[in-house]
Amino acid sequence: MTKSAMLMVTVMSGMGIIPLSAKDAGPTVTVYLDYDARVPATSVFRATRQASRTFAKTGVNVKFQNTRNRQSDAQPGVDLNLFIGMDAPAGIASAALALAHPYRQDGRIEVFFSRIQGYKPVECRDVVLAYVITHEITHALQGINRHAPTGVMKENWSREDLKKIQADKLEFDPSDAGLIHDGIERRMNTLQISKADKMVR
Repeated sequence: MTKSAMLMVTVMSGMGIIPLSAKDAGPTVTVYLDYDARVPATSVFRATRQASRTFAKTGVNVKFQNTRNRQSDAQPGVDLNLFIGMDAPAGIASAALALAHPYRQDGRIEVFFSRIQGYKPVECRDVVLAYVITHEITHALQGINRHAPTGVMKENWSREDLKKIQADKLEFDPSDAGLIHDGIERRMNTLQISKADKMVR
């Protein structure tokens, strides 16, 4: 039986991807991206670019590719799937900006842009989108049901956290980097075992 869970990021009420150099030896994560036609492409570009920069600080190379251009990747790593839609499905808490399924092998992530687009100015909105994407990708990579006491992976961002987000200064909690790398290793091991099993059969 496959264990599943949904993890969501919320905020308190009232409130071209940069390539890494070849010398970076960290693992590679490919996020296959699709988004609703009503979501501005410029916002997606800025947000994914910022998310890649944030993950680079943990030694992880996160790159985004359009789902329609999906192809096999020669680099060792893991694949996730991200969809930026407009509206949340029925039954999702009203404060939730996104959700992830950390126990699914495909790492399915959904972001609800209609709950983010109200942030002004546009630059602020795009930074919030970047941190929401980063938060949910981290859930998928860590593969466990947890939040951090501080930083990007807090369950509920405070007004002070949002100020840091707007200034692009909200960091990961010190515990997060190790959990990200541990989760990536587990995913890669699971993938290798699955491939070996198919070869045996």
